[in-house]
Amino acid sequence: MAFFPRLIAGPIIRPAHFFPQVATRRVPSGEDIRWGVVQIVKGLIKKTIFADNFAIIADAYFAGSGSASMTGAWIGAVAFAFQIYFDFSGYTDMARGCARLLGFNLPTNFDRPYLARNIIEFWRCWHISLSTWLRDYLYIPLGGNRGSVVRTASNLMITMVLGGLWHGASWNFVLWGFYHGLLLCLFRAWLHLRRHAAPPGVLSGCVGVVITFVLVTIGWVPFRAPDFATSMRVLGDMFGGELIWPTVPPVFWSLTAIVLVWNLIDRQRVIQNHLIAGTSTFASIKFAVAFALSMFVLMMFAVTDLTVPFIYFQF
Repeated sequence: MAFFPRLIAGPIIRPAHFFPQVATRRVPSGEDIRWGVVQIVKGLIKKTIFADNFAIIADAYFAGSGSASMTGAWIGAVAFAFQIYFDFSGYTDMARGCARLLGFNLPTNFDRPYLARNIIEFWRCWHISLSTWLRDYLYIPLGGNRGSVVRTASNLMITMVLGGLWHGASWNFVLWGFYHGLLLCLFRAWLHLRRHAAPPGVLSGCVGVVITFVLVTIGWVPFRAPDFATSMRVLGDMFGGELIWPTVPPVFWSLTAIVLVWNLIDRQRVIQNHLIAGTSTFASIKFAVAFALSMFVLMMFAVTDLTVPFIYFQF
């Protein structure tokens, strides 16, 4: 409980992973320090530039002050999808960075989940420490996939509904958990039907990414909405609202474009790893210049005129 970096919102740490690190004296190396600083700065950028800007747009739509059109509802839902990812993964980056500065190594909690090609892959990449906890302490003890098709489906549904209730005693979270459980069951059935089909190619993989992101975004509506009635209103607008183009702040399109371009040019985190590696004088200068540029970006573009708490602080 005294280990402050991950105290509020994770990642969830297993004793087998953490206790051996406590048993020995931790002396952070130069690479540990550079890695930790990069993670902290990256987390700050995710939170104050991306998450907080997307929050302004998402809050307007879910509060009812945004456009009630179909396009407006989708923009509001997508804005929240980006907000919750950058908010939570930004916190995780900062927690892992602080821990590494102390010489501790916390597990990865996000692995670019919005690039997942299917819903199973999404849950392997989103809040990994919680999804694996649900798997090991709920899904597998219930029987996992060792029983019949119906039993496996019921195990998935129970696990995901309880995972939804873990976030709060609300019908919205029950709906969110039920929805993801249903998606997992349907995708497992789809895999069973296509068990002899050829592996997916590049094009089908890209289509899978888009479909998965759309399905996950729909699921974020009850997660974000303040009550069940608001969930139904937003979902109704998404699928039955008027086709009226709303007024959207340019920052939404700018940040969305940055997200897409960055994931295309550095999907394997080559730039980040390049900044961390090396012990020469040039490597130190390169790191210092990148750090100074990051501080400039934070000062210029961070949202400072409002306070948006971390989303997962409420759970």
